[in-house]
Amino acid sequence: MALDLTISAVVLKSSLAHSSDQAKIYQVPCVELTLSDGSTFLGDCVLGSQHQKLFNEAEVVAGLSAVLVNGHLHDYLSLCQQIASATYTLQEYKLPDPADASAEDMHKRNRREILSKMGLVEQIEPELVLTDNAYLLPDHIVRGVTAALLEACAYAHQKSLGAYLVTLLKHSDQTPHLPKLGLDVSAAGQSALLKHASAICYTLPDGAGAESLGKSVEKLQRYLRELNGWIEAAWSTVEPTDRPWLFVDLQGSIHELNNRVMGKTLGTLFGFSTTGFQEKMIFANPTINTSPAHTIKDMRFLKSLMRSRKLGLQVAPSTWVDSTENVKAWSDSDKIDLLVIDLDQTANWGELVEMMCLAEAKSCTLILRSGRQGNERSWQINHSLAAAVNPLFYLPAGGERGYVQVINGSL
Repeated sequence: MALDLTISAVVLKSSLAHSSDQAKIYQVPCVELTLSDGSTFLGDCVLGSQHQKLFNEAEVVAGLSAVLVNGHLHDYLSLCQQIASATYTLQEYKLPDPADASAEDMHKRNRREILSKMGLVEQIEPELVLTDNAYLLPDHIVRGVTAALLEACAYAHQKSLGAYLVTLLKHSDQTPHLPKLGLDVSAAGQSALLKHASAICYTLPDGAGAESLGKSVEKLQRYLRELNGWIEAAWSTVEPTDRPWLFVDLQGSIHELNNRVMGKTLGTLFGFSTTGFQEKMIFANPTINTSPAHTIKDMRFLKSLMRSRKLGLQVAPSTWVDSTENVKAWSDSDKIDLLVIDLDQTANWGELVEMMCLAEAKSCTLILRSGRQGNERSWQINHSLAAAVNPLFYLPAGGERGYVQVINGSL
């Protein structure tokens, strides 16, 4: 039975977070919610590489308070929808809106413009007017407040965070499970981490092109052969079907290298399939186009060609998988049955939950991944969602630190 609690106060504090390369520590905003029973919940405003300071703190708090204070904690997704449309107000000097001028003022202005063109009078520039302007909440603030709300709603429903997320996902099994974990190849030398890995993950550097990969991406193919050889040696006593997945995010590089010619892209993927046990290979983002619709069309065609060549490897979209609208578009495609969702691309935690529900309703297999930025508190929410979803595998938030955190949290 849920507790009948309301939100009594919203304040902004600050917390510390690691940068995406974990080389620096940043001070980031942190939303604190106080409930009617005096309990407090924090949500760190960490999203992707955003570490910006908040210069309009009072106005943002006023906007949050207008939506949340005295609100009940019965329906988390409804609260998140309210946050998505919440605004804060800034007073700024702007030119007056012509639509607000009276008919008499418009007549005078038009008459003066005509006379100024005739050289009879000087043109008068309109004066700036102090105006109230409404803005949507910044994405990183949405991230922080929806994270705090998630913790608060779990508390109000007298559930652990993981169990409450399972409820939101409408799963029959109310017990979160330790997700299968993906390990970034940079940490694969850590044998203590390696034994927990269900996938070895590699992401091409941003902007990788012909110069870095070779015109036919032969450098990457050679690297994959070496990586497959390493997996073969590391798991020589394990049956091939039980070995870890090899997951490579191509960042659209193959398509770009081949000048968007799908046949050549397929040929390159076929080359990859000869580097190892292709049934355990997943390539994310082999093709990235300028819109979700165009990218979906390309992926559907690519998958059809792969079936005609009887390729056993899999391809999966990760770009344009960042909203309920886009996930619905992907999951409605009868050729797409595997999606990669980056938990750090979507600001609103409520929308992330709805994205998972949409994908699972269409029987799409999910791969979840997160970046290295943030802190232990922000990483834990990502871990809890992955445990509730139970994806094919989860590349944990926080890099090696987060990997250790999620393993230790399961013991």
